[in-house]
Amino acid sequence: MHPVFPINSFITFGGNRNVCGCFNFKYHMIHPKTELKFIGEPIGYGVFAAEDIPEGTIVYVKDSLELIISPTDFLIHNQEMQDAIDKYSYIDEKGNRIVSWDFAKYVNHCCNCNTISTGYGFEIAIRDIKKSEQITD
Repeated sequence: MHPVFPINSFITFGGNRNVCGCFNFKYHMIHPKTELKFIGEPIGYGVFAAEDIPEGTIVYVKDSLELIISPTDFLIHNQEMQDAIDKYSYIDEKGNRIVSWDFAKYVNHCCNCNTISTGYGFEIAIRDIKKSEQITD
């Protein structure tokens, strides 16, 4: 059985630990009401809504922890690494490949997607996303 990884709140960075010893953070990434699930081969994992997410909701925000790979840096890597970067990244408005450090990298692409990039470092739901529905862009 493959694990499900729920996210109960937006992850943020700040460095202060709260009462339970967890870090209190300040930058947001993937929507808090999502979870990572194994779909099957050849796709692998996907991100799913753990609760209904209304149209217009921000579902992803690019943050300072994302790995930024320039077009020149991409070409320096061997083919195996380029394939991995292609699989787990998206291309931003500047042509850089962005690899998310959290499970936002597992958001799959779909011709009938339910989120869209704004071009300003965040994505929004373009329609209501139902609980257990895969988040796609």
